[in-house]
Amino acid sequence: SRVLFVSVPDSTRDPHAFPFRVAPGAKDVQIHVSNALIGMLPAASFTRVVPWTDTYDKQLSEERFLTLVFTLLGVASLALGAAGLFSVVSYLGAQRMREFAVRVALGATRRNVVKLVLGEAFVMALGGTAIGAGLGMKAGFMIWDKRYGGDPVDATSLVAAEATLLVVTMAACAVPALRATRANPVDVMRAV
Repeated sequence: SRVLFVSVPDSTRDPHAFPFRVAPGAKDVQIHVSNALIGMLPAASFTRVVPWTDTYDKQLSEERFLTLVFTLLGVASLALGAAGLFSVVSYLGAQRMREFAVRVALGATRRNVVKLVLGEAFVMALGGTAIGAGLGMKAGFMIWDKRYGGDPVDATSLVAAEATLLVVTMAACAVPALRATRANPVDVMRAV
């Protein structure tokens, strides 16, 4: 079934909306609803008969726009953070190239070096996401009065965001970690 809204203004110039449920496949629904209202409310002049989805979409258009803006800002922030993390891990890997060369010369496998670099990046990202989660929960409680219901902290969204950040961190750090294992220990030791 479909739902229609009929807008009827009253003396305060504030329109009221009356919902009507319509059977699926009905023809000329708006005309029939208009005729029914004329018979029920002869003194009232209703302004329009529109499908409920049109009214609902109009009411949510601003919220959808804000959701899109915040989603784009979030994606841009995530990309910027990943690029920054990639740069930091690359720089630290270049600074520690001699250490990696010594480890490989003493028998460490390339897998061990990758695990070392990714493990340190993971700990750094875990600390950052823990701080971010704490600040996010604090902000959720601060704006609790301005919300229209629900919990101040959405645990599902928080866990999903933290997991996404950790996955992006590991992806951003994989290239510097692999680059650290490709260096020839003899060449690195001679260059220093």
